[in-house]
Amino acid sequence: MIVIDEKVSSELDFLSLNQDQIHSEHRFLGEFIPGKYTNLTKNSILIIETKAYHEKKQKSNLSLLKQKISEYEHSQDKLFIYNGIEVPSEKIKNLKNINFSDLEVFEILSQKNAQAIYGPKTQKENIILNTKNPVKDSILP
Repeated sequence: MIVIDEKVSSELDFLSLNQDQIHSEHRFLGEFIPGKYTNLTKNSILIIETKAYHEKKQKSNLSLLKQKISEYEHSQDKLFIYNGIEVPSEKIKNLKNINFSDLEVFEILSQKNAQAIYGPKTQKENIILNTKNPVKDSILP
């Protein structure tokens, strides 16, 4: 099975891609196939993300992140983890100073998933941010 930009695709679609159009490519076998595809195949899957799709997804994520920072700026019941460090609620506003082009990971984890990693301090929504250069990009003095 071949998935290009989160859509099941044909081998012809795959062959029509130029190597310089591809952002990432992942192959999974058997039990390692991501959950959302296990009902479609049990053998193997090739998941490809094009550069254009990745860029579009990044822009959407950055817009969502800016919205979440503004929403949570004065909130006591949200958990932000920035480069592995819990952000105190009074410093969430500092996240507006992130160089968004250096953002490597932006995830919103449910409380259940976040609890497995961060323990009981997790909230209903938990924002995880990692930059490409955590030492240089530290915004939490």
